[in-house]
Amino acid sequence: MWVVCTGASAKLLIAIYTYRDSRSKVTAEELLGSYDGIVQTDGLGSYGSGEYLHAGCWSHARRKFVDSIPENDKNSKAAKAVKIIDRAFALEREARKANVPPEKILEMRQKEVRPIIEEFYNFIGTLRLSKGSHLGAAVTYALNQKDKLLLFLDHPEVEMTNNLAERTVKPFVIDRKNFLFSATDKGADASALFMSVIETAKRNGLNVFGYLSYLMLVLPSWGKTPSEEQLDSIMPWSATLPETCHRTYHQIVENMAEVK
Repeated sequence: MWVVCTGASAKLLIAIYTYRDSRSKVTAEELLGSYDGIVQTDGLGSYGSGEYLHAGCWSHARRKFVDSIPENDKNSKAAKAVKIIDRAFALEREARKANVPPEKILEMRQKEVRPIIEEFYNFIGTLRLSKGSHLGAAVTYALNQKDKLLLFLDHPEVEMTNNLAERTVKPFVIDRKNFLFSATDKGADASALFMSVIETAKRNGLNVFGYLSYLMLVLPSWGKTPSEEQLDSIMPWSATLPETCHRTYHQIVENMAEVK
């Protein structure tokens, strides 16, 4: 199950799930098409090629060093690498918490974060590694992904991590326990469709129960060929959605009880 979602700074908050029977490069190229902006991913090698800029994920890089720390050894080389990365994360976290504007984010990254990232790469460049070790794999990942991992420094709209997409995948991973008897391609396509609607609604702060109820009420009345204006009016970010799409589940149930 592939997921493509817009970034945290995007104007439209969207999550699209697509089922394919492989994780091949062909699928990535199909999904991204002629997109020429920025794509942020983990380090999987099958995300295709295109005109877009490819940003890496520091959470994935950091996790490999965390997994390399010997038990209870806070002074190990891997632990030192993690501490350096965490200093950059701390600066990013404080800036986001304070709603720092993009131009200030860029300035902060150039003056404060970039030297930390350079320190990190200088440090791992001094390590003498055992072949096949966990630390060696972590260093290799960071070096192979270096250009992608550095890209966020010059693009304030890009996060340090791909955690948003990771969180968007998680609901499907949890929900698939309910899909034990859904064993067909059509079933997977249907699941992807509904999860796209549900997760996009959640990202836009809607009450999923109220939103789906509204869609099921209006869509049948428009027939098989609704107009673009009608479809625009029911998008999760539409200002014309009724109040029931924003109410909590309990508020909707209470309202239904009052109507009865």
